[in-house]
Amino acid sequence: MANNPIYEIGTAYPQLKNWYGLLVGLIYTVPYSFFGLVAGKISDNVNRKFFLGIVLILAGATCGVTGFVDSFFMLGAMRVLHGMLNSSSNPLSFSLIADYFPPENRATANSVIQAGNYIGVGVSSFSILLITSFGWRAQYGIMAGLGTLFGLITMLFVKEPERGRYLDEATKRKEAEKKAK
Repeated sequence: MANNPIYEIGTAYPQLKNWYGLLVGLIYTVPYSFFGLVAGKISDNVNRKFFLGIVLILAGATCGVTGFVDSFFMLGAMRVLHGMLNSSSNPLSFSLIADYFPPENRATANSVIQAGNYIGVGVSSFSILLITSFGWRAQYGIMAGLGTLFGLITMLFVKEPERGRYLDEATKRKEAEKKAK
């Protein structure tokens, strides 16, 4: 398997030797940081569960495309898009939680979401098993399938709660007045 481009992305993309830190660092995290702000603003005005489902499907699609591209530039572009899309899940999730859980349970619910992020990072090490069994390109295809599946499950089974469900009446009136302007 050594130096086999099916199992080693570094063999398929020799440029990784010089650019790996940039691909996993700035190229992913800068778009992740800034697009989360954009997604937060968008999520104030759209159906959040539908938006979250679409984001998961599109993030999965970027994984799928990553497994098929043969251009190092396109590999970098997919990292940018993947970072942007992944950052969208945080504001959407926290917004949904605010309307699913009363204030006295919200910290616990937010903690569960955050723990899920770290568990996901830990579970991602299973991708090594996928790569050694099927190759790095197929691993990206499997991740694309999972992203699509979770996106569809979100759209089908998560309910969009009433916005501001746990706000007091005075705050609800102020929010309604702001939207009317």
